[in-house]
Amino acid sequence: MLKRAYAGRLRTTSLLSIATTYMYMGLIMIPSIVLLYIFNTSGFSFPQILSLVTSSFHGCVFSTMESYVNDKALMSTVTFCCALGFTAFPVMLRFVFLAEHVVLRAIGHLRLAVSHRWRRARDRAEDEEALVRAPLLHTPQRALSPGVWDLAFNDMVCSDCPGTYHPFLFLTPETAFLGLAWCFFTVLLMSPIWLEQWDHALAPFASSHKVYIAVCQAASTRFAAATFVPISEFSNAHIALIILAMFLPALPISTDRVYRKWKQMFRTSLVRLLTSRLFWLFSAMLAILFVEEKQMREKVIGTRFDLMTRTFFEVVSAYSGCGLSLSLPITSTSFIGDASTFSKVVIVLVLVGGRHRFVDLGIDLGFATLQDASTLVPSHEGELDVSDPPQR
Repeated sequence: MLKRAYAGRLRTTSLLSIATTYMYMGLIMIPSIVLLYIFNTSGFSFPQILSLVTSSFHGCVFSTMESYVNDKALMSTVTFCCALGFTAFPVMLRFVFLAEHVVLRAIGHLRLAVSHRWRRARDRAEDEEALVRAPLLHTPQRALSPGVWDLAFNDMVCSDCPGTYHPFLFLTPETAFLGLAWCFFTVLLMSPIWLEQWDHALAPFASSHKVYIAVCQAASTRFAAATFVPISEFSNAHIALIILAMFLPALPISTDRVYRKWKQMFRTSLVRLLTSRLFWLFSAMLAILFVEEKQMREKVIGTRFDLMTRTFFEVVSAYSGCGLSLSLPITSTSFIGDASTFSKVVIVLVLVGGRHRFVDLGIDLGFATLQDASTLVPSHEGELDVSDPPQR
């Protein structure tokens, strides 16, 4: 009997998970299609709007939006769907579950109130019978008891392992972290547009529209390929920053569903990032590009290698301990020799790190596992037995 009840609750949570996901898609896509059809100024037909909203929601625009930069309705719809359909989906999903729970509870209370009023009206109509039965059969007002759907909501939203019910449902601290991470990446990608394109690609627009274009561009660049500003106008440092943002996962959090304490999981994720050789090499390349972009751009014009290729070559060469450097044209000075002191310090740090070979956390954990497995255990004969390690 207990197993049957548990199976029923699992079936209810599964249905609730599927229904909520499709309801979320409808709540985002249907209003977006209707509003864009009404307010778009680009002359889009209904099939085009349907295709654009669907592709934006699934993060696969893959087309330039530069010619529609004056259509605020289109920009808003694409950005809104790109964010809520992918990177911000886990953040909004928990709010949708909570809102759905509140609505169903309100409907339950409303039904109970209507039923109570209808019962009282029926009792008044039967005056004589009510007078005889009231003292004996008077019962207090019935309260709303938790039903199957309430238990299903509690199982999903209040669970310590919400990922067992929905793959994109996280704990409350994890959801807050994902929201803050999304805001951080948006601001990070928005800053170079303000700093570099304010008086260039964004010059024809008003200040408020410049800010709006930068927000839309930053929110939809990482995983949707929607561009409202010509990428060809971006600097090498900005391109490198976009590459770094695309390299980092859309959900910068552990999704293995092995739930640990929040502090432990966050610390482990941070250590994995900070002990990654690729992360530090790319960070060094990014730092050099930001510092050397202005003074080196003119020096490499007309050469076979652009600034990003030269910087990448210098960083990898320093890390390997090779020391090769691409010389600048019409001079015997190498690229890094003509760079600023800051860039030279970065190259020295990369060289030192390459000599000591940064150890990835995965390799470190592998050695720790081998050491645990090879723990010496005394046998009955007084000898050391390494074939049967102790169980934890």
